[in-house]
Amino acid sequence: MAINVPDRRSDTVLGPIAAADQPATERPAAPEEVRIDDSSAQGIADAVTHMASMNDWTRLPEVLLAEQAEAMRAMIDAVAPFAEAVGDFRKAANEKFAGHAIQIQVPDAWLQHLIDMADELHATVEEAGDEEAKVMLTAGPADSTDARKIELTARRIDNGWRLALPDFQAPPDPAQVAKELEGKTAAFADLTRRMHEDDIADVDAAKSEVEKVLAGDYEVARPAETTEKPADAATPEPQPTTPEPRRQRERDQVDEVYSGPGMLRNR
Repeated sequence: MAINVPDRRSDTVLGPIAAADQPATERPAAPEEVRIDDSSAQGIADAVTHMASMNDWTRLPEVLLAEQAEAMRAMIDAVAPFAEAVGDFRKAANEKFAGHAIQIQVPDAWLQHLIDMADELHATVEEAGDEEAKVMLTAGPADSTDARKIELTARRIDNGWRLALPDFQAPPDPAQVAKELEGKTAAFADLTRRMHEDDIADVDAAKSEVEKVLAGDYEVARPAETTEKPADAATPEPQPTTPEPRRQRERDQVDEVYSGPGMLRNR
C-alpha cells in the first residue's frame, strides 16, 4: 500500500529539522589581549602603549632584551599586580583631579620607569636606524602638568625588535622585592577605592596618602568587625525530639488476591 508524503513542511513533524535551519546564536567576543608587533621599532613601542591602555603588564618580558627579560620574568608575578594597582590609581586621579601633579617616586630606577609607564602613554620613534632606534614615551594625559618623558632604546634582534629599559639593574633578591611590593599593591588598591568613594578631599590629601604608601606607613582600611554575642546569651542547645510511632500498614481487602498476570499485591 503506497504512502503519500505531503509536499509541505509540518511544524509538528519537521520541527526539529526546521529548527536546525535557524542561524546559530552569536558567541560573546573573547576578551582583548595585548598586541605585540615586533616587526619594527614603532610596532614594539606601540605594544608598550597598548599594555598601558589595558593596564596589563604580564607580557612585559616579551618586549624586552633577553638579559632584562630573564630578570623581569622572575619578578613579573609581583611587579605586574603592582603596576596595575598604580595604573588604576593614576586613572582615578586623572579623572578626579584633572591636570594634577601627583608624583610617585621610588629609589630604584628600573621600578621608577615601570611606575611612570603605568599611565596613559604616547610613543614616538626618533633617530630610527636599521638596527637601533630611540623610543620616547610621554606618560600622562596631554593636558597634564605632570607629563613625564621616558627614553627607551629599541634594537633589532633576530629579525625582531626589543626594548631596553635605561639604567636597568635586576635586584639581588627578587623575593624581597615581591614582599615589599605586595603591601604597596594592596595600599594603592585601597587608596584607589577611596578616590572613587570621594574619601580623598583634594590633591594635597592624595599626595599625602601616596607618601604614606611609598614609606610603608599607609594602613589599609579593615572591614567592620562583627558584633560578638555576650557570653551569657549563648544559643540554647536543641532538645532531642521523640520520633512518632510508625503506623502499621493497613491491609485492604484485595491484598494477596490474584486478579491477573502481574497483579498480585504485596510483592
